[in-house]
Amino acid sequence: MVLNNKMGTRHLSSLSSLTIDGVLDLKSLPNGFMQHLTTVQKLNICRCRELTVLLENEIGVDLLPSGLQRLSISSCDNLRKLPKSTSNLPCLKELIIDGARGLTSLPEGLLHNLISLKKFVIKGCAALVSCPEIGLSTTLRQLEIGDCENLDSLPKELHTLTSLQELNITSCPAIVSFPETRLPIALQKLQIKDCQKLESLPKELHTLTSLQKLEITSCPAIVSFPETRLSIALRKLKTRDCKNLESLPIGLLHNLTSLQSLSLYGYPILNSLPDGLDKLMSLQSLQIRECPALESLPDMGLPTALLELSIRRCGKLNFSPKELHKLTNLKKLEIVECSSLMDFNNQESLLFEIRNLTTLQSLTIGGCPTLVSIPKGILPSNL
Repeated sequence: MVLNNKMGTRHLSSLSSLTIDGVLDLKSLPNGFMQHLTTVQKLNICRCRELTVLLENEIGVDLLPSGLQRLSISSCDNLRKLPKSTSNLPCLKELIIDGARGLTSLPEGLLHNLISLKKFVIKGCAALVSCPEIGLSTTLRQLEIGDCENLDSLPKELHTLTSLQELNITSCPAIVSFPETRLPIALQKLQIKDCQKLESLPKELHTLTSLQKLEITSCPAIVSFPETRLSIALRKLKTRDCKNLESLPIGLLHNLTSLQSLSLYGYPILNSLPDGLDKLMSLQSLQIRECPALESLPDMGLPTALLELSIRRCGKLNFSPKELHKLTNLKKLEIVECSSLMDFNNQESLLFEIRNLTTLQSLTIGGCPTLVSIPKGILPSNL
């Protein structure tokens, strides 16, 4: 399809969804193109590599449709700016910008008049250096910022997004810290991933009383967690590949009565876990991997409600095999490359305890050079 100034859209006056895909020489939508597309609710523009501006002349009727509910622009590398009328779409629910490497800025007060907006995604915008005052939104529920390699700061008004439930910050290697202002109080999910220069986590994590999922991954500049407790509502906690993290706060696990999944991956210098592991009465999945300096579990041991226990590449970790005896609901057990735990002196008693795990459905034991064979009849009959 060729888009040009002579192309009429009068016959498309009842169109509700429009996708423009792979128009390689398109630099902007033709003048008057949007004039009769007043009923369009979904507008998708993708793989238009030469697109620099969406609307050349934002005058008269040549504006984005006021009833637009979803605007998605993806893989348009040369897009320099968004239309000013983007800020005046009262019905817009989703705004997705993904792969606009030439985009240098966002309109001031972008969110202020988007009174229906629930999801805002800004990804793959290499030229974007900072987020301006994007404005207050009382409806936004999901905000994703990712693959913005030169973005060095987050919006200062994050705390004004009073309905925000999900915040994902991914692959933003220039960000050093969070704004001084607190995070949105209604947050339920917070994901921070692959932010190479991020030095610290928000200090007010304990104020996020609705937080259910917290994931911190590949942030090597972080050396410690805030000395605060986490939300009692937290269900999933995953921290991975923060390689310079020296320790976890003593009270990190206290009062996490709703926690169902705990994952700790890739901590070469972490040598101990905080107390309270045994008090996690709702914990169903515990994964400890690639922690070569970790030597022991907290004194009170493992929580009894576990359904899945995975320990991999923790060469120094050792604990009494009797810890397994109380895991009466365990369905999946993995012990891989744990030389101390599978030491010759521990093997017999450990395998004996495994035999008593009558609910076990999956067992993985690997990377144990001292384990020559498993005696017949030593494994649970239900495997």
